[in-house]
Amino acid sequence: MEKVTELLMAQPEEAQEQLVRQTPGWKQIVVMRAERPTWVEIDLSAIGNNTRRLKSLVGSRVRLLATLKADAYGHGALKVARTVLHNGASMLGVATVSEAAPLRKAGISSPILVFGYVPPWQMREAVRLNLTVTLYALESVRALSRAALALG
Repeated sequence: MEKVTELLMAQPEEAQEQLVRQTPGWKQIVVMRAERPTWVEIDLSAIGNNTRRLKSLVGSRVRLLATLKADAYGHGALKVARTVLHNGASMLGVATVSEAAPLRKAGISSPILVFGYVPPWQMREAVRLNLTVTLYALESVRALSRAALALG
């Protein structure tokens, strides 16, 4: 639509100033799947600014958790994690243990909450990675307890 709008403008030479998506990078986009043309521009500065603003709203006595599930919604979990942690967030949230593992491997040591179901067989890995898990069943509680005792 941006390309069509640019062509329809009375003065297309003003497109860069008038339209939102006229950066050189945007114009070089290659559509990989024609049935799902998408465009995303990650602005870590804006993410950092938004985190600082949220932190100022909730105050210093409230911990801010940033959700990074699904690779930070396609924004790049590690880059977003570092950005939000440097700008006021003190905790991270992910959907699965497998989403938390690369963060820990990259040196992220802040608390990480796993929102989704963690099966009993993954509790040992959750403990090893020092994750906080959401518990849904007594079986999971017991598996977490066994894993914590085993890894002591």
